[in-house]
Amino acid sequence: EPYDAWSFIIDRDQEVGDLSLESSANWQFNKANLIKAGIELRRNTFRENFSWRYSSFSTDPNYWLNRGLHETYHPIEFAVYVQDKMEFNSMILNVGVRYDLFHPNVDWFTTRDLFNLSVDPDFDPSLDADRDQVDENGRVKYSFENALDKPREPTSAFHRVSPRIGVSFPISSKTVLHFNYGHFYQLPPLDRMFEFNYFRPEYIVRRQMAEDEAAAAEGREPRHIPSLDGDPERVVVLSLDTLKPEKTVLFEVGIVHNFGDFIVLDMTGFYKDVFDQTMPRQGIFDRRVYMYDPFRGDITPNVFYVSNFSGDYGDSRGFEITARTAHSHWYALNANYSFSKVTQGRATPGTIRYDDEGVPEYVYDIDVSKRLPTETTFSRPHILRTNLYVRYPETTKQSFVSTFLEGTGLSALFSFVSGRTFTYVGPDDPPDTRDNHRLPPIKTLDLRLEKSFHIAGSHTLAAYVNVTNVLNSRNLRSFGDAIFDAEAVKNYVEKGEISQEDGAGYDISWQTYFAPRQFYFGLRYNLR
Repeated sequence: EPYDAWSFIIDRDQEVGDLSLESSANWQFNKANLIKAGIELRRNTFRENFSWRYSSFSTDPNYWLNRGLHETYHPIEFAVYVQDKMEFNSMILNVGVRYDLFHPNVDWFTTRDLFNLSVDPDFDPSLDADRDQVDENGRVKYSFENALDKPREPTSAFHRVSPRIGVSFPISSKTVLHFNYGHFYQLPPLDRMFEFNYFRPEYIVRRQMAEDEAAAAEGREPRHIPSLDGDPERVVVLSLDTLKPEKTVLFEVGIVHNFGDFIVLDMTGFYKDVFDQTMPRQGIFDRRVYMYDPFRGDITPNVFYVSNFSGDYGDSRGFEITARTAHSHWYALNANYSFSKVTQGRATPGTIRYDDEGVPEYVYDIDVSKRLPTETTFSRPHILRTNLYVRYPETTKQSFVSTFLEGTGLSALFSFVSGRTFTYVGPDDPPDTRDNHRLPPIKTLDLRLEKSFHIAGSHTLAAYVNVTNVLNSRNLRSFGDAIFDAEAVKNYVEKGEISQEDGAGYDISWQTYFAPRQFYFGLRYNLR
C-alpha cells in the first residue's frame, strides 16, 4: 500500500462505569398533597488502563508516538430533590426543586505561564555543552516526566439548583391539557473532562530505537534524544479548565385525547435550550492554546496544544405526535412522528494566548457560522416510527387453522428518518455556509414472526425469524470520499454521482449504503 509508511496503530483500553445509590420516600400529607423526596449519589469511573499510538514500524511500548496519562478518575454526582403533587378538581399540579452537586474529584494541572507541560523552565542552556538538552544539573528541556511533575490542584465542585413544574388540566373526561417546565443538568462527556495526550515526533522515536540498539551493543545506558525546538516532544491535548455541567431548559405543552377507549392521541410541542455545552473540536487544530516560552521570552508562535472549553449552546424545537391503541391481548399499534429543528452555536474561542503572567487573550473564529446557531449535522427534522403487533387470538374452538396459528405473533416496524446534513459551498454560496444539503431519508421495514409451542406445565419454546430491511431499500450512507476526493461532494450535489472509490482509487463501495435485507433465526425457551 502506498501510505503504509505514514500509517499508525492505536492500542487503547478504557473503562467507564458508575456505582449508584438512590433512595426516595412518599408522604401523603393530606388528600390533595403527595410529597415525594429523595437523594441520589453516583460515583462515576473513568479508567484509562492504557492509551498508545504506535508507528507502523514498531508496536514496542517503549517506542510510542502518543500516550495518555493512564490514570483513573471518579467524578461524583449528588442530588437532593423534593416534589409536591397537588391534585384539585380542576387540575393536577407538580412543583419541585432539585439540588445537584457535580464534583470532578481530581487533582488537575494548573500551569498557565509555560507554553507546554513537557518543558522544564529551570533548564539552563549554558550548562548544556553537548547540546543534548540535559544540563549539568540533570534538568531535561523536554520530557514526559516534566509533564508529570507539573503542579496540580484539586478541582472545584459545581452547585446547581433547578426548578421543576408540571401542570395538567382535564378539559373533559377524555381530554387532558399538560404543561411542563424545568431545568436539568448533566456532566459533560467524561472523556473530554480529563483529556491528556502526549506526543513524540517520529524522528525522536526512530533515533531512540537506533540509540537503544547502539547502547545495548556497547554495554552502556542509552543517551537522551534531544528535540527540535520547532517540533519537540510535547503535550498536544489537555483539558485546560474544569468543564461546567451542561444545562438544559425545557418547556413543553401538549394535549392528550382518548378516542372511544380505542386510540389515545398525544400531541406535544417542545423547546429546549442548552447552555455550557462542550462542542467537539472542528479538526485537529481547533481550540488551540498558546503560552509563554521562557527560552524565547515571548508567546510561542507555533507550539501549542488543543483543549475543550465550556460555553457553547444549542437549542431544539418542534413537536411530537404519538398515537397508540388501548390495551389488547391480540393487537397493538403505536405510531410516533416528530418534527424538530436542532441548532447549535459556538460561543467559545478558537484560540487562547497566555502571557508570561498567565493572563489570557481570547481569539474568536472569524467563521461566523461557528458562533451563530446553525443546524447540526445530527439534526433529523422528520422521524416517523410505526409499530404494529398482531397475535392470533386465543379461542376455545379447535380447528386446523386455530391449532396451526395458536401462539403466533407478527410484528412490523417501519421507520423514516431524515438523512444527515453536509456542507457544499457552491459558486454562489457565501464562504461561511455550513450544513446546507441533506442526504436522502433512511426508510426501513423490519418484520418479526414468532411461533410458541407449549412444552409442559408453564414451559414454552418459541421459534422466531427476524427480517431487517424487508424491502431491501438502498439507504445511502456515503456518496464518496469527501476528505481526500476533492470532487466527491461537488459531483454528488451537481450531478447526482455517487463515487465508490476513494481519492487514491481504492474501492469503498462497502460503505456506500446501509445494510441490505438480512435474516435472523432463533429459538427461545421460557420457563414460565
